[in-house]
Amino acid sequence: MHSFIFLFFLVLSLFLPASNALHITNQTIDDFLLSQYDYVVVGGGLSGLVVANRLSEDSNTTVLMIEAGDLDRREDHVIIPGFIGRSPPSPYGYSVRTTPQVYLDGQTRGINQGKVVGGGSARNGMCWTRGSAADFDAWEELGNPGWGWNSLLPYFKKVETYTTNVPDDVRDKFNINPDMSSHGTSGPIDVAYSQHFYNTSNNILQGLSEIGIPIAADVNAGDPTGAMIVPSSMSPENQTRSDARTGYFDPAISRPNFHVVTGHTATRLIVGLPGSLNRGSRRIVGVHFSSGPGGVNRTVTANKEVILAAGAIQSPVLLQVSGIGPRQVLELLNISVQINLPGVGNNFQDHPMAQFPFDYSNSSVFTSRDLNGDAFEEALDTFLANRTGNSPNQVVNNKPLNLPGPLTTPLINTVAFPSLQNHSAEWETLLEAARNRSSDFLPLDTPRAVVSGYAKQKSLLLSHLARRDVGAYELLAASWGQISIANQKPLSRGTVRPSSASVFDAPLVDPRYCADPLDCKIIRLGLQLTQKLMVTVAMRPLLPVVDARFNSTDEMELMAALKPLVGTEYHPSGSTSMLPRKLGGVVNDKLMVYGTCNLRVVDAGMMPMIPGGHIQAAVYAVAEKRTSSWRLRMVRRRAHLDSQDGRSTLVRPKARRKKPDTGLSRRSLHLAPPFLLDDYMPRYLTLSSIDESKKRSKAYAHLSKCNLCPRLCGVNRFETTGMCLIGDNTKVNVIAPHFGEGKPCIQGHNGSGAVFFSGCNLRCVFCQNHDIAHQRNGRDLTPEELGEWYLKLQQVGNVHNINLVTPEHVVPQVVLSILHAKDLGLKVPIIYNTSAFDSLASLELLDGLVDIYLPDFKVWEASSSKRLLKADDYAATARESIKAMHAQVGDLCFTGDGIAKKGLLVRHLVMPGKESEGQRIMKFLAEEVSRDCFVNIMEQYHPDAHVGKAKRRTKTSETPTDEVRYVEINRAVSEGEISSVRQAAEAAGLWRFCDPPRHDGFNI
Repeated sequence: MHSFIFLFFLVLSLFLPASNALHITNQTIDDFLLSQYDYVVVGGGLSGLVVANRLSEDSNTTVLMIEAGDLDRREDHVIIPGFIGRSPPSPYGYSVRTTPQVYLDGQTRGINQGKVVGGGSARNGMCWTRGSAADFDAWEELGNPGWGWNSLLPYFKKVETYTTNVPDDVRDKFNINPDMSSHGTSGPIDVAYSQHFYNTSNNILQGLSEIGIPIAADVNAGDPTGAMIVPSSMSPENQTRSDARTGYFDPAISRPNFHVVTGHTATRLIVGLPGSLNRGSRRIVGVHFSSGPGGVNRTVTANKEVILAAGAIQSPVLLQVSGIGPRQVLELLNISVQINLPGVGNNFQDHPMAQFPFDYSNSSVFTSRDLNGDAFEEALDTFLANRTGNSPNQVVNNKPLNLPGPLTTPLINTVAFPSLQNHSAEWETLLEAARNRSSDFLPLDTPRAVVSGYAKQKSLLLSHLARRDVGAYELLAASWGQISIANQKPLSRGTVRPSSASVFDAPLVDPRYCADPLDCKIIRLGLQLTQKLMVTVAMRPLLPVVDARFNSTDEMELMAALKPLVGTEYHPSGSTSMLPRKLGGVVNDKLMVYGTCNLRVVDAGMMPMIPGGHIQAAVYAVAEKRTSSWRLRMVRRRAHLDSQDGRSTLVRPKARRKKPDTGLSRRSLHLAPPFLLDDYMPRYLTLSSIDESKKRSKAYAHLSKCNLCPRLCGVNRFETTGMCLIGDNTKVNVIAPHFGEGKPCIQGHNGSGAVFFSGCNLRCVFCQNHDIAHQRNGRDLTPEELGEWYLKLQQVGNVHNINLVTPEHVVPQVVLSILHAKDLGLKVPIIYNTSAFDSLASLELLDGLVDIYLPDFKVWEASSSKRLLKADDYAATARESIKAMHAQVGDLCFTGDGIAKKGLLVRHLVMPGKESEGQRIMKFLAEEVSRDCFVNIMEQYHPDAHVGKAKRRTKTSETPTDEVRYVEINRAVSEGEISSVRQAAEAAGLWRFCDPPRHDGFNI
């Protein structure tokens, strides 16, 4: 098998059946892999496949899933329930070892994870339990609205097709009576019962009933306490494993917009520069991935979001090697800190479990251990022939079988979830002692926020342990007598850390099992209950053999005997917790990583507290809940699509009016001659070497005596600064593919390569980007470095253009950067995104370099300019500048894909009480620029910067204390004001308008 698979069905569906996968060579992957996708999903396990499947249901959305493992071949050890625990170690897994467990015996533990398409669902024990309603209500109580039991129940149901496929007598015998109102009947994952029940199951359940643990009718209805035959994730028709591969991957595999790379590991997230775009959050530009330490490192960009679904061990490791995590951890590994997020890798949880042998010595009792040699081969042949296994009333090894199909039965299907109240009064003493302990059992370097979050968790955990409807531990009974006890409410918290800056080096996984002594004491209680179980009347026929080590009545002896046996139940979780940031959270209640605007975690790491049950059902439900919000917005978006000339444009329903059919509307001429280009070459590519040299010389000359912008400071910027406070280098706040312009013709499908410059030559009191323009935050870049970033946007981001935002005060540096980028291979158009406060000298220097001018004509009256922009001559300057821009590039023109390539697009931000000025601006554009001028009348004004701030007061001032500055614009703009500007534009003869999309977007 090759080291990876790349499934690219846009091409391959012509040659392969939809259910097949194709293995191709390393030389071929780059021919098929797209440079960018709308969504990049890292990890192809349970949650990753749910997300990828649901997102790719929208044929207009492209999805890439990157999975470190391979596709399984549906081998017997994968699909047949009876192979669980019988086969050699699966090839479809990570071999992960913990650090030495100092609170047990100082030895390491295995905590292997799935490494295959389908993840753990392809290799787990198939037990299907949800946990208690209290488990999920606690998530909500921790500050996550909408994550309680009632909110999650619809998604638990959405996942499953629940079938009670047992005969009536078996149903009555084992009290299998699920409340079907709590279950789904049409989901992707089959949940059913095996066709075989070992006789020992009846002994176990009846014995538990004798000691006060009744047989529960439905483990998954919110109260799991009691004993039961647990359902499994298996098909009722053919008695094989039902996993994320069959439920979510196989139905989606033929979609041309769903691509999969297997055998590759995400090595690093590409974190965009810091800035105020998206309110200061960082954008994850893309993902690096490779087949191994020596493999080719490839890159894809994400137009919309990156979704981590690599599991509670791999996801926090990837975050940390990418620079997102606790500062002190990253700095020790010489990893550049991108986002200091203390919670990453903390709050790690697992169900600690110990397995105890209580072998049954009655040789006439059939158990799974009797299924060996010829008997096993016969059972396998029969299973493969009719999906049952042995026939009814068959005899195996001289032992009768009362039900068909031992191979249809997983390793475990008989379990119990006792509450602490099953243990007399001791539970009260244990809980009281735990309440009185401090958080000293957390690691010494635990961040303060994480400690605060743990305190709230501990309070909830102790309250749960005092409840009768919450299981404190799980008792799992194998047919031959092994009893496992798994603590379902651990108080201990561990950590997950990278051991180096490479994801390929083994991580440092420290569950810190039994760091809080109550955890092992609860396992000891389960062992003591098992002692009682083994001497019940119901268990006597099995003749259980009790190991002396586990039959002691001395609590200290029992603790010493059980600690070496404690390990994992393979339920790692919590390491990227959904909690408020002040409580050590990593993701918010939308699963968005704090400090980012497009990175989510959907795997078990998001669980703030581990549920009391096998976690696969909860992981499925979490992913379904998260994707339901995406899908809702996609549906809303499609509902607002209005097709014009075969192209889809988002419109406002309330703005649409029924008009008489007058033939071809002028609006459809946006993409008709003379505004339609067959092809386009950026203007800077046509410059001669002589013209380039002249521009370089002029740029350096202007820097030495800066009179380019209308401020005419005249300073030598190699030595000092002018009004803009920027020297000979640029200061850049954000560089990233941008989707926030509200102009589809600019951002297109791949985004506009935005470069947000800090500083400005205006002082707008209402500045909508105040923290960028006025505070001058960002990174200093030389013109050459800036040009190299343009190349990165083109090569990595595959952007449609380079969008230079607020560049009026750095025109010389911009000119030098464009010429440098041209020499490096830049080929996309340049957008000059300006306030229109430009001098004619600036525009002359830019002539031949800029393809699209995007000026913002703000106000018309000199009085408004002076008061609100702090510039006496703004309106006059803007009028002359816009006319010069139009003379250079003409009206806005497009190629056939609807992307603008050259021309003028004028914006006007409608402001409160200034609609008359907007009307004058529209008239000017129509009469003195062009009636074909493309106009964007913007309505998103909001009070910002100095507007609405309290007025400054002096000692002698009589100004009221509640009076605010610029009160005349301290409100939102009204619909009437917007409408009046639009009507004035139309009356003046303008007709080409940029109507922005009206939808909720995807950064939620």
